[in-house]
Amino acid sequence: MLKKEKKKIVKGKVLSQNAGIKAWYDKELQELIRSMTKDTQKRFLELYRTHKNSQKGYATAIRILNKELSEEWISKFNKTGKELAKKMVLKQTKYLKSSINQAMMPLLPKELEVENRSYLRFGLKGSMLDDPRRAEIIKASINENVSYIKSISEQYHIKMNSAIVRSFQVGGNEKDLINDIMQIGQVTKRKAQLIARDQSSKIYSALCLQEMKDLGIKKFEWVHSHGGEHPRPLHRKLDGHIFEIASPPIIQEQKGKQRQEKGFPGQLINCNCVMRPVIEY
Repeated sequence: MLKKEKKKIVKGKVLSQNAGIKAWYDKELQELIRSMTKDTQKRFLELYRTHKNSQKGYATAIRILNKELSEEWISKFNKTGKELAKKMVLKQTKYLKSSINQAMMPLLPKELEVENRSYLRFGLKGSMLDDPRRAEIIKASINENVSYIKSISEQYHIKMNSAIVRSFQVGGNEKDLINDIMQIGQVTKRKAQLIARDQSSKIYSALCLQEMKDLGIKKFEWVHSHGGEHPRPLHRKLDGHIFEIASPPIIQEQKGKQRQEKGFPGQLINCNCVMRPVIEY
C-alpha cells in the first residue's frame, strides 16, 4: 500500500498594511476637527462674554447658536467626509495592487500547480471599480466611513450643548467652561484617531480577501501584530495558524453582552493583525 504523501504548504509574503495611509487619514480628520473646535470655542465664548453680566435670554441664545453650529459643521463633515473616504479607499486600492503582487511572489514557481495564475497580470491593467464585487466593497466602505465621520460632529455638538447648559445652570466661570470645551475636543480627537486606524484596516482586509478569492487562494495564515497596549489573548493564540477562507476562526468569544464572532485579521475594532496567502499542493 502506497503511503499518502503529505501536502506541501507554501506561504506567500505578509499582506502588511500601509501605516502611511492610516497616518494621512488621521491627519486629515484631525485638521477637520481642529477647524470645528476652534470655531465652536470662539463663538460660544463670545456668547458667554456677551451674557456674562446678564443671563437674560442666555438659554435661548445657547440653543440657537448650538443649532447653527451643529447644522453647519455636520454639513461640512458630511461633504468633507465623502471626499476623504474616497481618497483613503483609492489610496488603499493602489497600495493593494503592489502589495498583493509582492505577497504572491513566493507562490510563483512553475512546478506548482496553481489553478488560477491570474495574479501574474494583477495590477498591470484595469481598475478595481470595473469589478462589481470590488466596487460593492469600496462603496460600502465609503458609506461606512462617511457615517462615522459625520457622527464625530454630531456627538461633539451634543456634548458641547450639555457642557454649555451645565455651565449656565451652575453659574460656572469662563475658565471652567474653557476646560470643559478642551476636554470634549480631546475626546473627539481620540475618536477620530480610532476611526482612522479601524476603517483603514477594515477596507484593506476586505479588499485583500476578495483578491485572494479571485486568485484561487483558499487558505491564509493569521499573523499577529505583536503590538498595541492591550493585545487580544485569542488573537495571540491564532498567530501562525492556517485557516480556510471559507471557514474563518473565532476572533471574539462570547462574554456577557459580547457575542461570539468569526472572521479575519483586521476585522475587529483596533485589530492590527494581518494575513498571508497560503497554498497546498
